Amino acid sequence: PHIFTELITEHGLQHLPISMNPQEIVNHPAVQAASQSGNYLLFLRTLFREGKALVQTFLDEVYANCQEGEAIISSMIPYGAYDAAEKRGIPFVQTVLAPLYPTTAFAAPGISLPFHWGGGNKLTYDLIDQSFWQFFRPIQNRWRKKQLGLPPFPVTGPHRQIRRSVPIVMGYSSTVVPTPADWPASNYVTGYWFLDEAENWQPPAGLVPFLEAQPTPIYIGFGSMPERDPSRMTRLILDALRLSGQR
Repeated sequence: PHIFTELITEHGLQHLPISMNPQEIVNHPAVQAASQSGNYLLFLRTLFREGKALVQTFLDEVYANCQEGEAIISSMIPYGAYDAAEKRGIPFVQTVLAPLYPTTAFAAPGISLPFHWGGGNKLTYDLIDQSFWQFFRPIQNRWRKKQLGLPPFPVTGPHRQIRRSVPIVMGYSSTVVPTPADWPASNYVTGYWFLDEAENWQPPAGLVPFLEAQPTPIYIGFGSMPERDPSRMTRLILDALRLSGQR
């Protein structure tokens, strides 16, 4: 999306944006309410309902942006990018920032099971795959046939095909989540990824003294999911820091 243009270009990279802004979808009141419900399926259903009209444009723009280069590196959502690699006959690598690969060792991140059963753990990854794929499937399979001249993906989608045929690079630490014994050698857990700041970057005035002061400050973050009641959450955090003697 265009919201990342400055971040990308200031590091000397070319940015080919897509018009969809996922933050606008995530910030929609209905999506926010569903995210706070604790019901993962309700959240996905609401998220996809609000974003469905953008699927065709998303596929067209991602595919168009993948027409140069010798390989394609994709996020965990491969739609459009994997199709471009298949059509062009070039290497494809998938990346994820969490242990999102089927295993009997633990359930998929974001899904909590009331029991530990290897087969059940593995099925949770299919649940995530299908919750994304079934949203894209009708539009993407028509698009593949009409626009690209490629056969449709099976009803279960491209995920198993991707996992069997391409490397998957994971940007988290195996010290935090040990690598499961049932993962293939084509999975690479590299450790966390850190972005080197631009050469002329300077921290805002006052930041360095704040970080160097004692006690060491605590960072509390919420990933990409905004809080429905930020005032309440801010009060909760400040109260916790005060009671624990931290800052």
